[in-house]
Amino acid sequence: YLKVFAYVTPVKTNFDVFKKSGIENIYYIPFVYPVSGSANKKPQNKNIKIISVGKFVKRKDHLLLLNVTERLIKDGFAVKLTLAGEIQNPEIHKTVKKYINEHNLAKTVNIKTDIPYPEMKNEYRKHDLFVLPSRKEPAAYSVTEAAANALPVICSDENGTSCYIENGINGCVFKAGNENDLYQKIKLCITDTEKLRKMSEAALNSAKKNHNPEIFAETITEIVKTQK
Repeated sequence: YLKVFAYVTPVKTNFDVFKKSGIENIYYIPFVYPVSGSANKKPQNKNIKIISVGKFVKRKDHLLLLNVTERLIKDGFAVKLTLAGEIQNPEIHKTVKKYINEHNLAKTVNIKTDIPYPEMKNEYRKHDLFVLPSRKEPAAYSVTEAAANALPVICSDENGTSCYIENGINGCVFKAGNENDLYQKIKLCITDTEKLRKMSEAALNSAKKNHNPEIFAETITEIVKTQK
């Protein structure tokens, strides 16, 4: 049998549970993603551009984000939303498109499907804020990608990688499925463009500090050394 000498998890809560269970050789190492570029400047036009990345499946809760987007517009906020993801469930994709059409959001919401992975970096950089409304999310990697591309991140408390977010600093965590809480968290980020710019800086700095591939490699090397 292959001997396991170390367990590595990118989720802090998993690490804490294992530790409390008496497992000693458990290590918490966040996801990594190469960081480049600089923090976003203030939005160049009046529209705050929001992006959400996730497969078109029910638990991604696209409709929750659409409901909130509609509320923001009714309350006078100038926002644009991009939904990017793979069409894993055609019925969910159809439902999302139907909602957009029935609620007159066609000029506000743009759906982009099956974007080649190498092009995602440019897609992130076109936006000002990343929102992941999904529920029952073990550990979303997109949170790391967004932060590494200088986007403040908003995600639910049912996402394992919500542990990467410092509330009000580099993003916000909202209560899963709670439309009003998500509305308030997005509103907090977009009301003041200077605050949004500072959150962009914080997201990028956090990515450099915690999600650097070089740091990951060094940590793994140290773990291997301690097990010899």
